[in-house]
Amino acid sequence: MAVDTKAIKHKISSIGNVRKLTKTMEMVSVAKMKRSVENRKNSADFARYALSILGKIAYRHDIQHPLFTNRGSGKYLIVIIASDKGLCGPFNTRIERQVSDFIHKHNGIIEIDAITIGKKAKKIADKHNLLIRQELPAYSEKVSDSDVQGLIDDLKRYFIQDDLYREIHVVYTEFVSSLEFKAIQKKILPLSKDILLKNESSHIYTLEPDEETILEELLPILLQIAVYQFTLESLASEHSSRMLAMRNASDNASRLKDKLTGEYNRARQAGVTKEIIEIVNAASAV
Repeated sequence: MAVDTKAIKHKISSIGNVRKLTKTMEMVSVAKMKRSVENRKNSADFARYALSILGKIAYRHDIQHPLFTNRGSGKYLIVIIASDKGLCGPFNTRIERQVSDFIHKHNGIIEIDAITIGKKAKKIADKHNLLIRQELPAYSEKVSDSDVQGLIDDLKRYFIQDDLYREIHVVYTEFVSSLEFKAIQKKILPLSKDILLKNESSHIYTLEPDEETILEELLPILLQIAVYQFTLESLASEHSSRMLAMRNASDNASRLKDKLTGEYNRARQAGVTKEIIEIVNAASAV
């Protein structure tokens, strides 16, 4: 009897420690998520206005730029944005599902290479036998737009100078709310005038010094803003997913602790009852 109650008490203590840990991780994720969501919101406003300006330019000007080049053949490059760490619920699983769907869609038709951002992204690429062109660490919540500059330079080089790829896509997780996020795939190169023309306007812009110079400077910046935004979306989603996972783990630990506490109390009461019966029986025998 004593052994049973001691074992239950040990389990209760262990589960209590687990709950403290998961609760702490939940609070840390909440703080990181709030910062990431704020950064995401600020960047989204800037990206929207930048795209609006370019859309207005595209409405009145025939854009000719290498980043708009459409090719009839060549490989695809997919940029996979995932996390370095686990314990974040379905976050990385959804990314893998998107990558798997993308590969299945083009299986046997087009060769696909990958750039991985985050250790989990590398595992996804390895699992699907993709040639990894670059392996990058996951960005922190303190990431800035300049941190993705090296990646943008490489993407431009692969697409324009080296002429390695027909299309470049990115798979990331879009933040919807603190309780909702979704993994999506987008084509980022070649750029599309159709997308820009959704922001068409009747405003007429005079471009100085000339259209070519403006676009040469503006288009890479726009591409950098877009990839930076994808990174912020993924970070906010990762912290949100980890927060929910740790909250669920804490709730499960609480329920299990309550259940074990009930079992402990019943076992202890049964032990006390048994001891009383033994005393009464001993007294009656005398």
